[in-house]
Amino acid sequence: MKPTIKKKGLYTPLTTPSQPWAFISVDYTYGLPSIKHGNDSVFMVVGIFSKIAILVACKKSIIAKEITKILFE
Repeated sequence: MKPTIKKKGLYTPLTTPSQPWAFISVDYTYGLPSIKHGNDSVFMVVGIFSKIAILVACKKSIIAKEITKILFE
């Protein structure tokens, strides 16, 4: 079914970063099977400029302070 209201105007593209790791995207996936050290989640950081992804195994019970520490390491 097509919407009755159509958006008007042009779409604005995202700006391209000028240097690596200037803009990042983060995601947290949980509910995975537990592994040897009890990790059952994945914290993912993606650099928008280079499209490099860093995956970090962690626990579902991780708090924001620990995520921040992982992010800056």
